[in-house]
Amino acid sequence: TYQCRGNEMALSNKRSAGRSLAVQYEVALLDAADEKPTEERVQTCFQLLDELLPQLGLYQKVFLMIRDELFEAIYSKELTSFSAHGDLSVSTLQRLPYFTLVQRLEQQRNETCLILEEKLKAIEDRLTSRDSELQDAQKTIETLRDEAREHQKTADAMMSEAKKLTEENRRLSMAVGQHQRAQQRTAMDMESKINQMKSSYEALAVEVEALRKFKGGYDELEQAFEEPCLQSKGRSRKVSEWEQTANTLQMGVSLKRQLLELQNIAMEEYDQQLEEHRMPLLGLQTVAKFSDDTIASLSSGREKFVKRVTEIASEIGQMHECTSQMKDQATKQRKQSRHKRTLLSRVSLSSQSDDAVDMDETSSVMHPDMADPSFSSVWSHWRKNSRLVRVVPRDLQKERVLSLVNQFYATMLWEDESDTENVLPLLDSFSEFLLSRYLIIDIAHLACHDLIRGVINHSPENISLQLFGDQLNGRLDAASFRYVLLLCDFIDLIDWESAQDFQPFATAIYPFLSEDDIEQMTMAFVAFAENRVSKHLVANYLIYLVLKHREPRIVECESRLLQHPGQRAGLLSEIEFTEALETLLPLTSNRIRRRLYLQSQADMPRGLDAVPISRLARILYSSSECAHAGLSFCLYACMYLSLTCVL
Repeated sequence: TYQCRGNEMALSNKRSAGRSLAVQYEVALLDAADEKPTEERVQTCFQLLDELLPQLGLYQKVFLMIRDELFEAIYSKELTSFSAHGDLSVSTLQRLPYFTLVQRLEQQRNETCLILEEKLKAIEDRLTSRDSELQDAQKTIETLRDEAREHQKTADAMMSEAKKLTEENRRLSMAVGQHQRAQQRTAMDMESKINQMKSSYEALAVEVEALRKFKGGYDELEQAFEEPCLQSKGRSRKVSEWEQTANTLQMGVSLKRQLLELQNIAMEEYDQQLEEHRMPLLGLQTVAKFSDDTIASLSSGREKFVKRVTEIASEIGQMHECTSQMKDQATKQRKQSRHKRTLLSRVSLSSQSDDAVDMDETSSVMHPDMADPSFSSVWSHWRKNSRLVRVVPRDLQKERVLSLVNQFYATMLWEDESDTENVLPLLDSFSEFLLSRYLIIDIAHLACHDLIRGVINHSPENISLQLFGDQLNGRLDAASFRYVLLLCDFIDLIDWESAQDFQPFATAIYPFLSEDDIEQMTMAFVAFAENRVSKHLVANYLIYLVLKHREPRIVECESRLLQHPGQRAGLLSEIEFTEALETLLPLTSNRIRRRLYLQSQADMPRGLDAVPISRLARILYSSSECAHAGLSFCLYACMYLSLTCVL
């Protein structure tokens, strides 16, 4: 009701003028009449209603509720200030009716429409201007299109000409390229021929030099037979028969030595040819297949080698017969000669030199290389296989020795895959390997001497050759190198950065060791490698442990095998070893296990049908299926045997 307080005084003044109350209300409504509802008119109505309410009696409460509903329906929640009778000093708050808000919205809308109409008109004017510009632009575009069509015709003509020129240029380039390739092929062929001619010239020069010495010896020998007199201080004197024989015998021995040197040259050239064809295979990840040219080259080299060494062997045989006859003749002559003592010394020297080439059954000549007592069994086996003695041995480089040893290992691994029951001792397998390489038994025998000598000479500086030497002389079982190769596969899986990386490696490889044992082993490796680390150093250290019989897994396997004793102390037969393996390591290859056992047994003394447990401990994990399948060296075996199969 606070909205109607401003008009109460005006209505009271009118009533005081003596008019009736109904007339006064009617006059007030007529004064507030308007075409549209206004705030003043609505206020007047509510004010008159408020004055009538006390006069309604029983209906007062009902009309009061009606009055409140009408008030809420007409007035919004928005407030505005109101000054009664124009007095700005006195103002009250009142709620705005909804129609006032609507009127204001209509006014705002009309104003917005006016603004938008003005903007729209401006836009229409701009569109009209743009339309004019568009028409002008379209005319310009049409003009440019006409010009573009003309230019396109010109460009098509130029492209057609350029295509012709490009085709001609390509044809000329192909012709030039073919000519250049032909020139390059010709140059390469010429260079290859020149290199081959140089190599042939150098080889022939070496051979001519050797043959020159050989011819010189023959000439001296022929001269000794033809000239009965020797010149001494400008005067000729009669040469006795025993002196002629002794001199001839010495020249014969010299010729034999020259022939042996020629034999060594032929063997070295043959080895070099095989190594040249083997080296490109080392970086491959699959078994190599040789080209027809390579096969032809290998076959030609083999035939040439066999022919040369056969001819040299024939010359040596003839020389041996000749010197044998001369020795018999000298023996008869020395009984008649007054210079018996001098002749005996000469003949004795010649006889020893001759025996160095081909000794008889009673000869006891031993080369100085055979003096190493640790290889006495190896040299005994070597002497047993042939009556030849190596007088002029080859000095093999360490790389060549390692290459031949690796190829022998590869052959052994390849044979492990076969089903043959014919298992040879390690030394016999070694001899068979060299025979398959050199084709002639006497040459293979001489090569065996050179390789054993190389192993002895280079073992102090290469621990891998020490391992091979210990297997040859029987201190280690042949399964040792297989176990070492398995360890090397594990070593190759790790990126070694510091010496401390050895500790987690040892923990993984030897899980049965205690923490103290692992720590002690790591400290020993750090001392061995001088606080450095590499795959090569780790492998050398493990080989060192194998050589010293301190490799943890082998020691552990030996202790576990001792828990399955056989009928004889420290020995196990094949059946006993098989039963122990089924308990200790079920996942083994029976074929590999049997092959390794038979090979180890073959190295035992005759009549012994069992193998020491210390040797069998190395077979335990070497015969594992997963271990044998994981040997990366098998790939190398395939590569080498691809080469030997060609031969």
